[in-house]
Amino acid sequence: AGALEENLSVWDGEYGLPEPDEEADDGDYERIESELFYYDIEKQYDKMKDQGMFEVLKILELDEIHSDNNLVLAVNYFNERDGSIEKDAPTRFLNRYEQRMVHKDGNFRPKLYAMLLSMKFAAALKEKTAFIKHSNKFFFRSGCLIPQDSIFKGFVK
Repeated sequence: AGALEENLSVWDGEYGLPEPDEEADDGDYERIESELFYYDIEKQYDKMKDQGMFEVLKILELDEIHSDNNLVLAVNYFNERDGSIEKDAPTRFLNRYEQRMVHKDGNFRPKLYAMLLSMKFAAALKEKTAFIKHSNKFFFRSGCLIPQDSIFKGFVK
């Protein structure tokens, strides 16, 4: 997933590839390049599933109060259906272009959805827009994430 992460950025507050500029002269090239990127992600699904990548979504429970609500809905959907993704899956955690790619030509692409969900999950943890429930490393106080070990520094010499 490291190579994939290098191509992802934050665009207009959304994590993922930018939407192709349909007004620009090179818009067709950008559109094709973006579509190829998503097809490459989709092709990696079976390998990632065999390696257990999606088990992380099932094992790590998100703190629903402090995590991005759209991501929580998508992860809960994934877990409630044991990874079986249908066209009714929540897509608000995706940017507009990613939503169109997941529903390309009216066909729902569950493998692409699962890959994007996993990537967004990892990115949200890294960017601190999602938090793991029952984490022993951090806790919340007054809306702030505080390292657990910092509490005890004053008591232990």
